[in-house]
Amino acid sequence: MKNHEYGNEWKSDATSHWQECACGHVANKQSHEGGHASCTERAECSVCGVSYGELKNHEYGNEWKSDATSHWQECACGHVANKQSHEGGHASCTERAECSVCGQPYGEAKGHSYSEAWLSNDDLHWHECDCGATKDKGVHTWDDGIVITPATESSVGVRKYTCTGCAKTRTEDIPRLEHVHQYSEWAHNSSSHWQQCRCGLIVNKEHHEGGQANCTERAVCEVCEQPYGEPLGHDYGDVWKHDATSHWQECKCGDIVNKQEHSGGEATCTEKAVCDVCGQLYGEFVAHVYDREAAEECYLKASATCTSKAIYYKSCVCGEKGEETFESGEPAAHHNASGKLISVGESGHVHTCDDCGATIEQTLTAHEYGEWTEVRPATESEKGLRKRECQGCDYSETEEFDLPASGKDPEGDPGQSELSGCFAILPGSAWLCVGMISLVPLFIRKKQKR
Repeated sequence: MKNHEYGNEWKSDATSHWQECACGHVANKQSHEGGHASCTERAECSVCGVSYGELKNHEYGNEWKSDATSHWQECACGHVANKQSHEGGHASCTERAECSVCGQPYGEAKGHSYSEAWLSNDDLHWHECDCGATKDKGVHTWDDGIVITPATESSVGVRKYTCTGCAKTRTEDIPRLEHVHQYSEWAHNSSSHWQQCRCGLIVNKEHHEGGQANCTERAVCEVCEQPYGEPLGHDYGDVWKHDATSHWQECKCGDIVNKQEHSGGEATCTEKAVCDVCGQLYGEFVAHVYDREAAEECYLKASATCTSKAIYYKSCVCGEKGEETFESGEPAAHHNASGKLISVGESGHVHTCDDCGATIEQTLTAHEYGEWTEVRPATESEKGLRKRECQGCDYSETEEFDLPASGKDPEGDPGQSELSGCFAILPGSAWLCVGMISLVPLFIRKKQKR
């Protein structure tokens, strides 16, 4: 049998390499070996030349690279790790902050922060930063100063000056004054006034004068305006002042004494009481007493009539009219008797009193009848009936009548004949014709009264 022929070519996979015969037989199979891997390339097998294994880790070392804002670590291959912004450190007014990781300056310096307050010495003033830098340095500008303590003849004064820029102050002494008499306002006691210099010299000493005292206050001096002397005392006089309830005596200054309520006197229904002290009217009127009976025209309530006496209002002694009444006098005679007529029967009619309705006998007069009027006509079988009425009152009378004979006037006198002859009046109001052969119809009259 012929030996396998492997040739010089190596076959491989991820972990091994081998030689292979055309028949497929494998020989010399081994793991890759040799070579050196880097962070960017795997190791190259020293037998077959194939890259195998893993890349080597990047090596950054301890050195930091940086720019203006960040820092990082960098492998020799150029790979960057741990990139971060600068941090930590403290900037000052002249230097930037130093990163606490990479040590590089970053950011901006804070700049000077000058105090708002002025710093100063006797000659200059300025603003100063914490770092010691200064600005606005200048010479003090002093104002005209103000007097703190005035100078006197015995002691120096003090004037204070202030810088108009920084408000620093300084003081200077004011020389003592030379003595010049200066007099105070008026000094005084109970009787006099004067002016006095501070050195003790007194001038213009005089007694108080002028002004006018009153009852409560002393006079006021016209020179020094101080009260002096004594008040005059109150003068109440003899005149009483008063109001509705009280009286008092009063000084012209307004002071009041002896104030009391009004008293005494006696009120009536027309006049108030008069105070026994001040003579003024006070209080209320007393009530009217209506017990006076005066039959006078001013109190007349109703005049007398034929049925009643006159009625009057009772009055008070002051003349005031009350509500209660009384009667006085006698009833009046009948009057107003010219009105309605009242029948008193056959005898006639009378007038009545318009006030009381009583009949007045003195006015009796006979009835005044009108014409007869027929109520019922007469027939051969029944008498007729006629009526007449008084023209003044409501009295009327009726009578019956027979059917008249021919030639008779039924409205004429009953029983009167046109025949001549002698007539006689028979009892019963019958008329009889004497001398006649035949008896004429007899006319009987019968009165009916109402």
